Amino acid sequence: MNCNLAALLPDRSGFAPVTGPVKGDVVVGDEPAPPATSAPGSPAPSTPAPPTDGPPAEQAPTATPSAPEKPEAPEAPEKPEAPERPTTPTATPTASQEPDGPEEPEAPEAPDVTVEPSASSAPGR
Repeated sequence: MNCNLAALLPDRSGFAPVTGPVKGDVVVGDEPAPPATSAPGSPAPSTPAPPTDGPPAEQAPTATPSAPEKPEAPEAPEKPEAPERPTTPTATPTASQEPDGPEEPEAPEAPDVTVEPSASSAPGR
């Protein structure tokens, strides 16, 4: 079953037209909307926003205050050298010495298996 309702529209766009004249009064809340003052299809007239009940926004200062001078940062101490690791091939690093953590155990080898095709699994039968 195909439930793609957009495919049922004439232009298959997925958007149904919702424009047209309004029949009856438009009511938002308890007050009816004022009648339309422009012709259909023309841009709506812009109206200034009504004042809010909140405090007015602060004005930006006209002069920027001077920033206090920052003292120069002290020089960073030199980084101590890392201890040398043993380079002999017989040395095995412990888990705490390995940067990547302990290694994963090796997986056992898969046994050699030969499967003979049976007559019932042959293609075309």
